[in-house]
Amino acid sequence: MEKWLFRVLLLLSFIVPVANAIETTTVDEQNYSQNKIKIEQVIKKQWNLNQVELDRYQELMKGIRGSLSVKNISPLEVLGIHARDDRERKKYALAWAKVMREDTERVLKFQFAYDDATKRLVGNQQMINMVKVNEARRKKNHVDIPGQIKEKDRVLLFVRYEDCSKCENLLSSIKQKMRSFKRAQLDIYFIDTVKGKDDKKLREWSQRNGLSRTKLVNGSITLNHDKKLINKYFGITAELPIAAVIRNNRLQQIK
Repeated sequence: MEKWLFRVLLLLSFIVPVANAIETTTVDEQNYSQNKIKIEQVIKKQWNLNQVELDRYQELMKGIRGSLSVKNISPLEVLGIHARDDRERKKYALAWAKVMREDTERVLKFQFAYDDATKRLVGNQQMINMVKVNEARRKKNHVDIPGQIKEKDRVLLFVRYEDCSKCENLLSSIKQKMRSFKRAQLDIYFIDTVKGKDDKKLREWSQRNGLSRTKLVNGSITLNHDKKLINKYFGITAELPIAAVIRNNRLQQIK
């Protein structure tokens, strides 16, 4: 009797831990599945994707795209790069251009709100001699030289379509500076054209100035009809062309 009881207890000592482990594994799998669903819902909402697009994006990131691209590449870029036809390519390029434009406006709004707040706090008082700070920084790191463009910068160029040789000269200079950067963005704003009416002029201007069709299609170069941004941030009487760079969510005009 005692031997039989001992065997039963011994068997239970193995069964109970195994049962607990199975139960724990099941709970972990459920939590993982729920978290995955939540993450996918956020991605779909943020990038305006349907389930088919999300599945294709995730599948592409398991292959060569995930190996070659940076980890934070957007789903729109992935789907656009691997578009299966021109219609898809244009669709995702347009969606990406809209996202970048909206983000540019957000950054600019915050930048100038920050500048206004600083003025209210300190007025014209010079808290830090930025000339000396910048000189020391340049000597030490050789960075932030006026006119310098870096990887992942977003460059804003405000131009006129009509009679502006300076605009085209500045574009040529910026293209040269951006040539070695794969992740730099160039947004060109025309202040004397109208959407729908002058689209052909923008295409002609881009061809005349040798803008890459590939970069125009994938959205790393955008052409925009605009007066709102230049009027709001640089003034109605601003002298063209104007170039500025957004780096680390800060706006710096390129002199």
